[in-house]
Amino acid sequence: MQTRKSDLRIGSLARLFTLLALAFGAVAATPACADTSIVTNSADSGPGSLRDTVYAAQAGAVVFFDPSLSGATIYFADMFFLGRDVTIDGSGLSPMITLSGDTDNDGAGNLTHIMTLGPASVTVTLKNLIIAKGHNRGDFFGAGGAIYNSERLVLTGVTISDSDAQFGAGIYNAADGTLILENCTLSGNSGLSGAGIQNRGVASITNSVISGNTATGINGGGGIYNPSGTVTVTNSTISGNTAGGFGGGINNSGTLTMVGTTLSGNAASSGGAIFNSLSLTATNSTIANNAVTTDGGGIYNAPNGVANVYSTSIVYNAADSDGDFNGTAGGVNNVGLFSVRNTLMAVNTVGVAGGFPVYDDCGGTPVVYSGFNVIGMSGMIFGSCVLSGTGTFRQLDADLSLLGPLQNNGGPTETVALRPGSTAVDGVYPVSGVNQCTDGAGALIAADQRGVLRPKGVRCDVGAYELAPDTDGDGLADELDNCTLVANPTQRDADSDGYGNLCDADLNNSALVTTADFGILRSVLNQGAGSSATAAAADLNGSGTVTTADFAILRARLNTAPGPSGRACAGTIPCP
Repeated sequence: MQTRKSDLRIGSLARLFTLLALAFGAVAATPACADTSIVTNSADSGPGSLRDTVYAAQAGAVVFFDPSLSGATIYFADMFFLGRDVTIDGSGLSPMITLSGDTDNDGAGNLTHIMTLGPASVTVTLKNLIIAKGHNRGDFFGAGGAIYNSERLVLTGVTISDSDAQFGAGIYNAADGTLILENCTLSGNSGLSGAGIQNRGVASITNSVISGNTATGINGGGGIYNPSGTVTVTNSTISGNTAGGFGGGINNSGTLTMVGTTLSGNAASSGGAIFNSLSLTATNSTIANNAVTTDGGGIYNAPNGVANVYSTSIVYNAADSDGDFNGTAGGVNNVGLFSVRNTLMAVNTVGVAGGFPVYDDCGGTPVVYSGFNVIGMSGMIFGSCVLSGTGTFRQLDADLSLLGPLQNNGGPTETVALRPGSTAVDGVYPVSGVNQCTDGAGALIAADQRGVLRPKGVRCDVGAYELAPDTDGDGLADELDNCTLVANPTQRDADSDGYGNLCDADLNNSALVTTADFGILRSVLNQGAGSSATAAAADLNGSGTVTTADFAILRARLNTAPGPSGRACAGTIPCP
């Protein structure tokens, strides 16, 4: 007997209505204040389970987990519907608890396991959870592998991984949905489009990582596919995503705003980092090391696309990555309206000729420039760039050692550093005495992508990076460095007080290193740094074990204050 798709959908809807009766059952009984409930076991259902605890709780409840569930996995046997105000909080569990759609625990996902289908006024908050192995190739037309959202969904400290769906393998945000991500990770998800996130509503993504997702369909969007909604990405990383079609990092046909964000290592047929066909605004962002087999290694701006790019670095991207001589514009391929201001666009390539890279930073219709830009490389063939504008552009130094690699230079995301002597340093000149470190509307861009205040020299630098003093030479600007006089590129700070371990022997946080700190260090001598919070703080040199070498560091700092640190929050716990 052949089963029709319509029968599957009818079956899915019948199951949906049955479960919604449970999910919405107490929506009318809104309490005066939120109650607190505790999940006591990892069963899918029954007394003490997450499902029963949430369904029995009052609207607005906060649901926690018993500490014994640290590292546990809940294998959902059916969809988990959240249709009213609730917070599910895994804070305090270490390792975090996992909510899995792998019903039979055979390693493969079976179902979309979290559905938020209430009115848009409902807020569901999920904190400090792992959501894994969602699967959806049929229910709700294949939308949403791990999560389908049509409410206001807030995710904080959540990891979504190893899920698959036709559309929105990690998260599908419907047209009436509002999605807020803070300090989240979406990785290893796969589908036809929007492998990390597919958005038709409003999405805000902050301090998050979207990496290693794969979209195999023509619409692509390995990290994010935004066919019609509004997406804002702030201080985040979108890296290592792949699309068979458009937009390895992001495919945007709606409104996309990026601030302080890095897109790197993404790959697609067109638009390695971004394929834009409507509205794109990028400020203080880095687009580096992305690749395409055809056009637009960094960005492909389609005929209806309008892109405005301010104080951004577009470098080290590649077109024609498969070497078949069918591709152009390693940096930006523009067929719409594309404007840059105070932007660095250089060292982008299209294939190799005679064993040497062919530099080609932009192509297509003219890129419009204003302000002060660095485009192309001195002494190199200018490629297929066509430029027009009222501002100024110069070419980057042929000495590529004056431009660093993509790496951690401080701040929430990786950046590409400028080095002394670069054309881009102090490259934004005042006009009639007026600072030109601004966006297209004239708003001041007062800091670089890392948060370093501009200008540090006599003028602002071009691109997303501002060259700043680095006293200890560890690659971090002093104002971001938690040990300004001792090189510590890892910035290890076990007690989160804004002082790096290497310059913080004040183990009792008394603001002065005293003999009392000797006693604390002695109590964990020869212990591994992972054995306790005290041992982690006492491992001053980061060797992984508290040794006599740490005693020597402490002795040298006796009767001194911790630091100095350039972090404004130093001395406060936590210093974010």
